[in-house]
Amino acid sequence: MDNSSLSKQIKKLEATLGVQLLNRSTRSFSLTSAGEEILNQTHVLVDTLNQIHSIADSYQSEPKGLLRITAPIFFGQEYLRPVVAQFMKAYPNVQVTMSLDDKRADIIADHFDLAFRVGKLSESNLIARKIANTNFAVVASKQFVMNHGHPKSIEALIEMPAVYIAMVM
Repeated sequence: MDNSSLSKQIKKLEATLGVQLLNRSTRSFSLTSAGEEILNQTHVLVDTLNQIHSIADSYQSEPKGLLRITAPIFFGQEYLRPVVAQFMKAYPNVQVTMSLDDKRADIIADHFDLAFRVGKLSESNLIARKIANTNFAVVASKQFVMNHGHPKSIEALIEMPAVYIAMVM
């Protein structure tokens, strides 16, 4: 930066702060007492800014912190648990909490970082990626069908006693 530009920037800073920072003569300059005090504070600011950059860089170079995940119970138990265990071994500085519930949590309001969903997604401005197809099947033993018959509608199926509901992936 040339002297003229630097001089303009210092005058602008003085106007913004409302104090004179430099004693000027035609051949030299010196700091005013306000200028010295403010200069000392800038060292603190530069150190703080460097610390902020260092913290940000550490998050980019190695994942760390808390990762909050929500998922349906079955999906979490069957599929996420082993994957999360591997993830935690690979990234020991990441703490993972999983909330397994068949009710869909509000990702933003409940402060989740990652959500797994099964089925059709509702419209939202969240980023979503399809990771697998799901197939649902209704199965019964011969004995069950003999005792309860074949349901003719969804309503009839709902009224039947259920032993287990499973997802096939």
